[in-house]
Amino acid sequence: MAHSFRLDPQPLPHAPTPAAAREAAERALRVYLDHKELADGPAADLPSVLADALDPLRTHRAVGVRCLKCGHGLGFVALAPTGARMVSGTRRSPKRQRLGGIYDLAAVTESSGGFEGWVDDAAHSRGPVVPTGEAPGQRSGLPHRRTYRCQECGSHRTLKNSTLLVLYLATTMAEKLEFSYHGG
Repeated sequence: MAHSFRLDPQPLPHAPTPAAAREAAERALRVYLDHKELADGPAADLPSVLADALDPLRTHRAVGVRCLKCGHGLGFVALAPTGARMVSGTRRSPKRQRLGGIYDLAAVTESSGGFEGWVDDAAHSRGPVVPTGEAPGQRSGLPHRRTYRCQECGSHRTLKNSTLLVLYLATTMAEKLEFSYHGG
């Protein structure tokens, strides 16, 4: 059963070693390939076999997102505390404050309430990540699709949660710190 580290009063588990993260990402990718429907829409927020396979990666470091066209840094992504949803951040917390996973992420500004910091930033035109809603037939009230806009070259690309998840897993398997996407 999926476990919410955010709601648990106990200390966070230690981040996995690079080798353990690579192995967990390989296992999670195999589960994803058999259960792709669990990575988008409302299913991405629910307990599932995919969420269980992702649990060892909950405190793995946030991964950078770069524009493939010009190489400009666009932000970071990490796994949500539960489910298979990816969380975006416009920047990382200071190095000494990073605890892994979503706890590595920081907003340009502090959140004003019920939204994640990057959603708040996007609502106020701050940062390169903009929530773009759900795909037709996938209503969950959460920003599962988001558009990355490069502030250097102007390219942009809308990515589904499942696309971000696969890029995150591939980056973790390669023991890299970031991935690039090709904007339009």
